[in-house]
Amino acid sequence: DFIEQKFKSGKALLLLDAWDEVPNDSQQKIVLSKRLNKFIDDYPNIRVLLSSRIVGYIGEPLPKAKEIELLGFDLGQAKRVASVWMNGDDGAVAAFQAACQQSGIRHLLRIPLLLNLALCKHHHDWNSKENRFPSRRVELYQSCLDGLLGPWQEEKTLNKTPKAIINYWLKHLTRAAYNLTAQQKEQFTEDDFIQALELTNEREQAELVKVFEDKGILVSLGHKSNPRYMLLHRTFQEYLTAQHLKHLLESKNENDQRQGWNIVEEWSWEPERDIITVLLAGLLENPKPLINLSADTKTDGYFRGRLALEAHCLEEIAEDKRGLLKDEIDFITQEVWAYVQHRLKYKDGKTIPNIYGVSKHMLEALAALGRIDALLEQEPIIQKLTKVGLYGILGKIPSNTAIGALISAQNHPDTDVRRIATEALAYSQSDAAVDAAIQAMK
Repeated sequence: DFIEQKFKSGKALLLLDAWDEVPNDSQQKIVLSKRLNKFIDDYPNIRVLLSSRIVGYIGEPLPKAKEIELLGFDLGQAKRVASVWMNGDDGAVAAFQAACQQSGIRHLLRIPLLLNLALCKHHHDWNSKENRFPSRRVELYQSCLDGLLGPWQEEKTLNKTPKAIINYWLKHLTRAAYNLTAQQKEQFTEDDFIQALELTNEREQAELVKVFEDKGILVSLGHKSNPRYMLLHRTFQEYLTAQHLKHLLESKNENDQRQGWNIVEEWSWEPERDIITVLLAGLLENPKPLINLSADTKTDGYFRGRLALEAHCLEEIAEDKRGLLKDEIDFITQEVWAYVQHRLKYKDGKTIPNIYGVSKHMLEALAALGRIDALLEQEPIIQKLTKVGLYGILGKIPSNTAIGALISAQNHPDTDVRRIATEALAYSQSDAAVDAAIQAMK
Protein backbone atom coordinates (compact mmCIF):
# COMPACT_ATOMS: atom_id res chain seq x y z
CA ASP A 1 0.00 0.00 0.00
CA PHE A 2 2.83 2.39 0.84
CA ILE A 3 4.51 1.85 -2.52
CA GLU A 4 1.23 2.14 -4.42
CA GLN A 5 0.45 5.43 -2.71
CA LYS A 6 3.84 6.75 -3.78
CA PHE A 7 3.11 5.60 -7.33
CA LYS A 8 -0.28 7.32 -7.39
CA SER A 9 1.04 10.55 -5.90
CA GLY A 10 3.97 10.67 -8.28
CA LYS A 11 6.46 10.74 -5.40
CA ALA A 12 8.44 7.84 -6.78
CA LEU A 13 10.97 7.22 -9.51
CA LEU A 14 11.06 3.89 -11.37
CA LEU A 15 14.52 3.01 -12.73
CA LEU A 16 14.74 0.28 -15.37
CA ASP A 17 18.11 -0.78 -16.74
CA ALA A 18 19.33 -2.88 -19.71
CA TRP A 19 16.35 -2.74 -22.06
CA ASP A 20 18.73 -3.83 -24.82
CA GLU A 21 19.31 -7.15 -23.04
CA VAL A 22 15.78 -8.27 -23.89
CA PRO A 23 16.07 -9.83 -27.38
CA ASN A 24 14.35 -7.75 -30.07
CA ASP A 25 12.97 -10.82 -31.81
CA SER A 26 11.40 -12.31 -28.67
CA GLN A 27 7.78 -12.39 -27.50
CA GLN A 28 9.13 -11.36 -24.10
CA LYS A 29 9.98 -7.86 -25.33
CA ILE A 30 6.48 -7.36 -26.70
CA VAL A 31 4.93 -8.49 -23.41
CA LEU A 32 7.22 -6.27 -21.33
CA SER A 33 6.49 -3.26 -23.52
CA LYS A 34 2.74 -3.76 -23.09
CA ARG A 35 3.12 -4.11 -19.32
CA LEU A 36 5.19 -0.93 -19.12
CA ASN A 37 2.60 1.02 -21.07
CA LYS A 38 -0.23 -0.32 -18.86
CA PHE A 39 1.77 0.61 -15.76
CA ILE A 40 2.13 4.20 -17.00
CA ASP A 41 -1.59 4.36 -17.81
CA ASP A 42 -2.38 3.19 -14.28
CA TYR A 43 0.10 5.58 -12.65
CA PRO A 44 0.39 8.61 -14.95
CA ASN A 45 2.20 10.75 -12.35
CA ILE A 46 5.17 8.49 -11.83
CA ARG A 47 8.53 9.24 -13.40
CA VAL A 48 10.24 6.44 -15.30
CA LEU A 49 13.85 6.28 -16.45
CA LEU A 50 14.72 3.42 -18.79
CA SER A 51 18.27 2.86 -20.04
CA SER A 52 19.63 0.89 -22.97
CA ARG A 53 22.84 0.58 -24.94
CA ILE A 54 22.73 1.67 -28.57
CA VAL A 55 23.31 -1.93 -29.68
CA GLY A 56 19.95 -3.70 -29.52
CA TYR A 57 17.90 -0.49 -29.22
CA ILE A 58 15.22 -0.13 -31.89
CA GLY A 59 13.09 2.65 -30.42
CA GLU A 60 11.47 3.81 -27.21
CA PRO A 61 9.01 1.32 -25.63
CA LEU A 62 7.15 4.11 -23.82
CA PRO A 63 4.75 6.54 -25.55
CA LYS A 64 5.87 10.17 -25.72
CA ALA A 65 9.12 9.33 -23.95
CA LYS A 66 11.97 11.78 -24.32
CA GLU A 67 15.04 10.09 -25.80
CA ILE A 68 18.44 11.27 -24.57
CA GLU A 69 21.73 9.84 -25.81
CA LEU A 70 24.59 9.84 -23.31
CA LEU A 71 27.84 10.88 -24.92
CA GLY A 72 31.16 9.22 -24.23
CA PHE A 73 33.75 10.94 -22.07
CA ASP A 74 35.67 13.78 -23.64
CA LEU A 75 39.45 13.62 -23.21
CA GLY A 76 39.37 16.02 -20.28
CA GLN A 77 36.93 13.79 -18.40
CA ALA A 78 38.94 10.67 -19.28
CA LYS A 79 42.10 12.31 -17.90
CA ARG A 80 40.30 13.24 -14.66
CA VAL A 81 39.13 9.64 -14.26
CA ALA A 82 42.69 8.44 -14.86
CA SER A 83 44.08 10.89 -12.31
CA VAL A 84 41.70 9.59 -9.63
CA TRP A 85 42.39 5.97 -10.60
CA MET A 86 46.16 6.56 -10.41
CA ASN A 87 45.82 8.35 -7.09
CA GLY A 88 47.61 11.43 -8.36
CA ASP A 89 50.81 9.59 -9.36
CA ASP A 90 52.38 12.28 -11.57
CA GLY A 91 54.45 9.82 -13.59
CA ALA A 92 51.53 7.50 -14.29
CA VAL A 93 49.22 10.40 -15.16
CA ALA A 94 51.83 11.85 -17.53
CA ALA A 95 52.19 8.48 -19.28
CA PHE A 96 48.41 8.26 -19.70
CA GLN A 97 48.17 11.81 -21.05
CA ALA A 98 50.93 11.09 -23.55
CA ALA A 99 48.94 8.10 -24.78
CA CYS A 100 45.89 10.33 -25.23
CA GLN A 101 47.80 12.19 -27.93
CA GLN A 102 47.84 9.05 -30.07
CA SER A 103 44.93 9.32 -32.50
CA GLY A 104 44.58 5.55 -32.78
CA ILE A 105 43.35 5.05 -29.23
CA ARG A 106 42.20 8.49 -28.05
CA HIS A 107 38.60 7.89 -29.19
CA LEU A 108 38.55 4.49 -27.45
CA LEU A 109 39.34 6.16 -24.14
CA ARG A 110 36.03 8.04 -24.36
CA ILE A 111 34.19 4.72 -23.89
CA PRO A 112 33.88 4.05 -20.11
CA LEU A 113 34.31 0.26 -20.45
CA LEU A 114 37.43 0.54 -22.59
CA LEU A 115 38.82 3.34 -20.42
CA ASN A 116 38.41 1.10 -17.37
CA LEU A 117 40.18 -1.81 -19.10
CA ALA A 118 42.96 0.49 -20.30
CA LEU A 119 43.53 1.79 -16.78
CA CYS A 120 43.54 -1.77 -15.40
CA LYS A 121 46.19 -2.65 -17.95
CA HIS A 122 48.23 0.45 -17.20
CA HIS A 123 47.97 -0.12 -13.44
CA HIS A 124 49.26 -3.69 -13.82
CA ASP A 125 52.13 -2.66 -16.11
CA TRP A 126 53.05 0.27 -13.88
CA ASN A 127 53.30 -2.03 -10.89
CA SER A 128 55.40 -4.46 -12.93
CA LYS A 129 57.74 -1.56 -13.88
CA GLU A 130 56.96 -1.64 -17.60
CA ASN A 131 55.85 2.00 -17.30
CA ARG A 132 54.36 2.15 -20.79
CA PHE A 133 50.87 2.80 -22.10
CA PRO A 134 49.77 1.34 -25.47
CA SER A 135 49.96 3.76 -28.38
CA ARG A 136 48.09 1.59 -30.91
CA ARG A 137 44.70 -0.08 -30.77
CA VAL A 138 46.05 -3.57 -31.38
CA GLU A 139 48.40 -3.19 -28.41
CA LEU A 140 45.58 -2.05 -26.16
CA TYR A 141 43.20 -4.84 -27.18
CA GLN A 142 45.82 -7.57 -26.88
CA SER A 143 47.11 -6.42 -23.51
CA CYS A 144 43.56 -6.19 -22.14
CA LEU A 145 42.75 -9.69 -23.42
CA ASP A 146 45.98 -11.06 -21.98
CA GLY A 147 45.10 -9.45 -18.67
CA LEU A 148 41.55 -10.79 -18.61
CA LEU A 149 42.71 -14.29 -19.46
CA GLY A 150 45.75 -14.29 -17.21
CA PRO A 151 47.52 -11.84 -14.86
CA TRP A 152 44.52 -9.86 -13.59
CA GLN A 153 42.76 -13.03 -12.47
CA GLU A 154 46.00 -14.53 -11.13
CA GLU A 155 46.46 -11.60 -8.74
CA LYS A 156 43.30 -12.79 -7.00
CA THR A 157 43.82 -16.56 -7.14
CA LEU A 158 47.66 -16.83 -7.14
CA ASN A 159 47.26 -19.52 -9.81
CA LYS A 160 49.31 -18.82 -12.94
CA THR A 161 47.66 -19.85 -16.21
CA PRO A 162 50.17 -21.46 -18.60
CA LYS A 163 50.78 -19.45 -21.77
CA ALA A 164 49.90 -22.51 -23.85
CA ILE A 165 46.42 -22.59 -22.30
CA ILE A 166 45.88 -18.88 -22.99
CA ASN A 167 46.96 -19.41 -26.60
CA TYR A 168 44.52 -22.33 -26.87
CA TRP A 169 41.68 -20.12 -25.59
CA LEU A 170 42.60 -17.29 -27.96
CA LYS A 171 42.81 -19.63 -30.95
CA HIS A 172 39.22 -20.74 -30.51
CA LEU A 173 37.99 -17.31 -29.42
CA THR A 174 39.37 -15.64 -32.56
CA ARG A 175 37.83 -18.30 -34.81
CA ALA A 176 34.44 -17.87 -33.11
CA ALA A 177 34.66 -14.08 -33.43
CA TYR A 178 35.42 -14.35 -37.14
CA ASN A 179 32.52 -16.74 -37.79
CA LEU A 180 30.10 -14.51 -35.87
CA THR A 181 31.33 -11.42 -37.73
CA ALA A 182 30.95 -13.18 -41.08
CA GLN A 183 27.36 -13.96 -40.07
CA GLN A 184 26.88 -10.29 -38.99
CA LYS A 185 26.02 -11.33 -35.43
CA GLU A 186 26.92 -8.97 -32.60
CA GLN A 187 24.40 -10.63 -30.29
CA PHE A 188 23.97 -14.38 -30.41
CA THR A 189 22.72 -17.43 -28.56
CA GLU A 190 24.91 -19.95 -26.77
CA ASP A 191 24.26 -22.39 -29.62
CA ASP A 192 25.44 -19.74 -32.11
CA PHE A 193 28.67 -19.33 -30.16
CA ILE A 194 29.26 -23.06 -29.85
CA GLN A 195 28.78 -23.52 -33.59
CA ALA A 196 31.17 -20.62 -34.22
CA LEU A 197 33.84 -22.40 -32.12
CA GLU A 198 33.80 -25.24 -34.68
CA LEU A 199 34.43 -27.89 -31.99
CA THR A 200 32.74 -31.31 -32.00
CA ASN A 201 33.64 -32.31 -28.45
CA GLU A 202 30.76 -31.24 -26.20
CA ARG A 203 32.97 -31.18 -23.10
CA GLU A 204 35.38 -28.76 -24.78
CA GLN A 205 32.47 -26.61 -25.92
CA ALA A 206 31.06 -26.34 -22.39
CA GLU A 207 34.48 -25.67 -20.85
CA LEU A 208 35.26 -22.83 -23.26
CA VAL A 209 31.85 -21.19 -22.77
CA LYS A 210 32.41 -21.29 -18.99
CA VAL A 211 35.98 -19.97 -19.27
CA PHE A 212 34.98 -17.01 -21.44
CA GLU A 213 32.01 -16.22 -19.18
CA ASP A 214 34.13 -16.42 -16.03
CA LYS A 215 36.81 -14.20 -17.57
CA GLY A 216 34.23 -11.55 -18.53
CA ILE A 217 34.84 -11.89 -22.26
CA LEU A 218 31.55 -13.61 -23.10
CA VAL A 219 28.85 -11.37 -21.64
CA SER A 220 25.39 -12.76 -20.93
CA LEU A 221 22.41 -10.59 -21.88
CA GLY A 222 18.83 -10.98 -20.73
CA HIS A 223 17.06 -13.74 -18.83
CA LYS A 224 19.21 -16.53 -17.39
CA SER A 225 16.94 -19.29 -18.71
CA ASN A 226 17.40 -18.19 -22.33
CA PRO A 227 20.28 -15.70 -22.51
CA ARG A 228 21.82 -14.04 -25.50
CA TYR A 229 25.47 -13.12 -25.51
CA MET A 230 27.95 -10.64 -26.89
CA LEU A 231 31.74 -10.41 -26.77
CA LEU A 232 32.74 -7.85 -24.11
CA HIS A 233 32.47 -4.97 -26.61
CA ARG A 234 31.91 -4.80 -30.35
CA THR A 235 35.42 -3.46 -30.89
CA PHE A 236 36.89 -6.56 -29.24
CA GLN A 237 34.95 -8.74 -31.67
CA GLU A 238 36.48 -6.76 -34.53
CA TYR A 239 39.96 -7.16 -33.06
CA LEU A 240 39.54 -10.91 -32.54
CA THR A 241 38.28 -11.22 -36.13
CA ALA A 242 41.42 -9.45 -37.34
CA GLN A 243 43.51 -11.87 -35.27
CA HIS A 244 41.89 -14.83 -37.04
CA LEU A 245 42.60 -13.28 -40.45
CA LYS A 246 46.23 -12.78 -39.40
CA HIS A 247 46.40 -16.50 -38.58
CA LEU A 248 45.07 -17.36 -42.04
CA LEU A 249 47.36 -14.99 -43.94
CA GLU A 250 50.47 -16.09 -42.04
CA SER A 251 49.63 -19.79 -42.18
CA LYS A 252 51.99 -22.17 -43.98
CA ASN A 253 48.93 -23.75 -45.54
CA GLU A 254 48.32 -22.28 -49.00
CA ASN A 255 44.56 -22.94 -48.76
CA ASP A 256 44.41 -20.92 -45.53
CA GLN A 257 46.35 -18.08 -47.15
CA ARG A 258 44.09 -18.11 -50.19
CA GLN A 259 40.98 -18.08 -47.99
CA GLY A 260 42.38 -15.19 -45.95
CA TRP A 261 43.19 -13.01 -48.96
CA ASN A 262 39.79 -13.72 -50.51
CA ILE A 263 38.13 -12.49 -47.31
CA VAL A 264 40.34 -9.39 -47.13
CA GLU A 265 39.63 -8.58 -50.78
CA GLU A 266 35.88 -8.97 -50.29
CA TRP A 267 35.72 -7.00 -47.06
CA SER A 268 37.84 -4.14 -48.43
CA TRP A 269 34.73 -3.11 -50.38
CA GLU A 270 32.54 -3.02 -47.25
CA PRO A 271 33.05 0.22 -45.26
CA GLU A 272 31.52 -1.24 -42.09
CA ARG A 273 34.39 -3.73 -41.96
CA ASP A 274 37.17 -1.18 -42.55
CA ILE A 275 38.26 -1.23 -38.90
CA ILE A 276 38.97 -4.97 -39.15
CA THR A 277 41.35 -4.35 -42.05
CA VAL A 278 43.02 -1.50 -40.15
CA LEU A 279 43.57 -3.71 -37.10
CA LEU A 280 44.83 -6.50 -39.34
CA ALA A 281 47.48 -4.14 -40.75
CA GLY A 282 48.68 -3.45 -37.21
CA LEU A 283 48.91 -7.18 -36.44
CA LEU A 284 50.70 -8.57 -39.49
CA GLU A 285 54.41 -9.28 -39.29
CA ASN A 286 54.69 -8.12 -42.91
CA PRO A 287 51.88 -5.67 -43.75
CA LYS A 288 53.28 -4.72 -47.18
CA PRO A 289 51.04 -7.10 -49.24
CA LEU A 290 47.97 -5.73 -47.47
CA ILE A 291 49.02 -2.13 -48.09
CA ASN A 292 49.72 -2.90 -51.74
CA LEU A 293 46.11 -4.01 -52.10
CA SER A 294 45.29 -0.45 -53.22
CA ALA A 295 48.33 0.03 -55.45
CA ASP A 296 46.39 -0.64 -58.66
CA THR A 297 44.19 2.43 -59.08
CA LYS A 298 42.14 0.63 -61.73
CA THR A 299 40.65 -1.73 -59.12
CA ASP A 300 39.47 1.02 -56.77
CA GLY A 301 36.09 2.73 -56.83
CA TYR A 302 35.31 6.27 -58.01
CA PHE A 303 35.52 7.67 -54.47
CA ARG A 304 38.79 5.79 -53.80
CA GLY A 305 37.47 4.00 -50.73
CA ARG A 306 40.25 1.41 -50.69
CA LEU A 307 42.91 4.09 -51.03
CA ALA A 308 41.50 5.85 -47.96
CA LEU A 309 41.40 2.52 -46.12
CA GLU A 310 45.09 1.89 -46.79
CA ALA A 311 45.94 5.35 -45.42
CA HIS A 312 44.28 4.43 -42.13
CA CYS A 313 46.07 1.06 -42.17
CA LEU A 314 49.44 2.82 -42.35
CA GLU A 315 48.73 4.73 -39.16
CA GLU A 316 48.04 1.53 -37.19
CA ILE A 317 51.32 -0.12 -38.27
CA ALA A 318 54.18 0.05 -35.75
CA GLU A 319 56.79 2.70 -36.50
CA ASP A 320 59.63 0.20 -36.94
CA LYS A 321 57.65 -1.54 -39.70
CA ARG A 322 56.64 1.73 -41.36
CA GLY A 323 60.30 2.27 -42.15
CA LEU A 324 60.04 -0.65 -44.58
CA LEU A 325 57.04 0.92 -46.31
CA LYS A 326 58.51 4.25 -47.40
CA ASP A 327 57.61 3.78 -51.07
CA GLU A 328 54.05 2.72 -50.20
CA ILE A 329 53.59 5.66 -47.83
CA ASP A 330 54.86 8.13 -50.45
CA PHE A 331 52.61 6.63 -53.13
CA ILE A 332 49.47 6.63 -50.99
CA THR A 333 50.13 10.15 -49.69
CA GLN A 334 50.59 11.51 -53.22
CA GLU A 335 47.46 9.70 -54.45
CA VAL A 336 45.30 10.98 -51.58
CA TRP A 337 46.61 14.54 -51.91
CA ALA A 338 46.10 14.48 -55.69
CA TYR A 339 42.53 13.22 -55.21
CA VAL A 340 41.73 15.92 -52.64
CA GLN A 341 43.13 18.68 -54.85
CA HIS A 342 41.26 17.38 -57.89
CA ARG A 343 37.94 17.28 -56.03
CA LEU A 344 38.45 20.84 -54.77
CA LYS A 345 38.68 22.36 -58.25
CA TYR A 346 36.28 23.61 -60.84
CA LYS A 347 36.72 22.44 -64.42
CA ASP A 348 38.54 25.67 -65.25
CA GLY A 349 41.16 24.87 -62.61
CA LYS A 350 40.20 27.47 -60.03
CA THR A 351 40.23 26.19 -56.45
CA ILE A 352 37.00 26.63 -54.52
CA PRO A 353 37.14 27.63 -50.81
CA ASN A 354 35.06 24.77 -49.44
CA ILE A 355 35.31 21.02 -48.94
CA TYR A 356 31.92 19.81 -50.16
CA GLY A 357 33.49 18.06 -53.13
CA VAL A 358 35.58 15.75 -50.93
CA SER A 359 34.13 12.81 -49.02
CA LYS A 360 34.69 12.67 -45.27
CA HIS A 361 36.54 9.34 -45.43
CA MET A 362 39.15 10.85 -47.78
CA LEU A 363 39.64 13.91 -45.55
CA GLU A 364 40.16 11.61 -42.56
CA ALA A 365 42.63 9.62 -44.66
CA LEU A 366 44.52 12.84 -45.38
CA ALA A 367 44.66 13.58 -41.64
CA ALA A 368 45.92 10.06 -40.92
CA LEU A 369 48.70 10.48 -43.46
CA GLY A 370 49.54 13.88 -41.99
CA ARG A 371 50.29 12.16 -38.71
CA ILE A 372 52.87 9.81 -40.25
CA ASP A 373 54.23 11.52 -43.39
CA ALA A 374 56.38 14.65 -43.27
CA LEU A 375 55.11 15.62 -46.75
CA LEU A 376 51.97 17.07 -45.18
CA GLU A 377 54.00 19.15 -42.72
CA GLN A 378 55.57 21.22 -45.49
CA GLU A 379 54.64 24.90 -45.62
CA PRO A 380 53.30 24.86 -49.22
CA ILE A 381 50.94 21.97 -48.40
CA ILE A 382 49.71 23.69 -45.23
CA GLN A 383 49.07 26.86 -47.22
CA LYS A 384 47.00 24.93 -49.74
CA LEU A 385 44.96 23.31 -46.95
CA THR A 386 44.21 26.68 -45.38
CA LYS A 387 43.40 28.24 -48.75
CA VAL A 388 40.56 25.78 -49.31
CA GLY A 389 39.33 25.91 -45.72
CA LEU A 390 40.54 22.51 -44.47
CA TYR A 391 41.19 23.83 -40.95
CA GLY A 392 39.60 20.81 -39.29
CA ILE A 393 42.21 18.56 -40.93
CA LEU A 394 45.07 20.77 -39.69
CA GLY A 395 43.97 20.17 -36.09
CA LYS A 396 44.56 16.47 -36.61
CA ILE A 397 48.10 16.86 -37.96
CA PRO A 398 50.61 17.16 -35.07
CA SER A 399 53.03 19.67 -36.57
CA ASN A 400 54.09 23.15 -35.49
CA THR A 401 53.41 24.39 -39.03
CA ALA A 402 49.81 23.22 -38.89
CA ILE A 403 49.27 24.65 -35.40
CA GLY A 404 50.78 27.95 -36.52
CA ALA A 405 48.35 28.13 -39.44
CA LEU A 406 45.41 27.56 -37.09
CA ILE A 407 46.61 30.22 -34.69
CA SER A 408 46.94 32.68 -37.59
CA ALA A 409 43.37 31.84 -38.64
CA GLN A 410 42.13 33.40 -35.38
CA ASN A 411 42.49 36.75 -37.15
CA HIS A 412 40.51 35.69 -40.22
CA PRO A 413 37.62 38.08 -41.08
CA ASP A 414 35.17 35.17 -41.55
CA THR A 415 33.56 34.12 -38.25
CA ASP A 416 33.00 30.55 -39.51
CA VAL A 417 36.70 30.20 -40.31
CA ARG A 418 37.63 31.45 -36.83
CA ARG A 419 35.16 29.03 -35.23
CA ILE A 420 36.40 25.99 -37.20
CA ALA A 421 40.03 26.91 -36.55
CA THR A 422 39.36 27.27 -32.82
CA GLU A 423 37.65 23.86 -32.70
CA ALA A 424 40.60 22.36 -34.55
CA LEU A 425 43.04 23.91 -32.09
CA ALA A 426 41.11 22.46 -29.16
CA TYR A 427 41.08 19.04 -30.83
CA SER A 428 44.85 19.01 -31.32
CA GLN A 429 45.40 19.02 -27.52
CA SER A 430 48.90 20.54 -27.79
CA ASP A 431 49.72 23.11 -25.09
CA ALA A 432 50.22 25.95 -27.57
CA ALA A 433 47.02 25.08 -29.41
CA VAL A 434 44.90 24.87 -26.25
CA ASP A 435 46.23 28.23 -25.00
CA ALA A 436 45.40 29.80 -28.37
CA ALA A 437 41.93 28.26 -28.38
CA ILE A 438 41.23 29.61 -24.89
CA GLN A 439 42.35 33.09 -25.92
CA ALA A 440 40.16 32.90 -29.04
CA MET A 441 37.08 32.07 -26.98
CA LYS A 442 37.53 35.00 -24.58
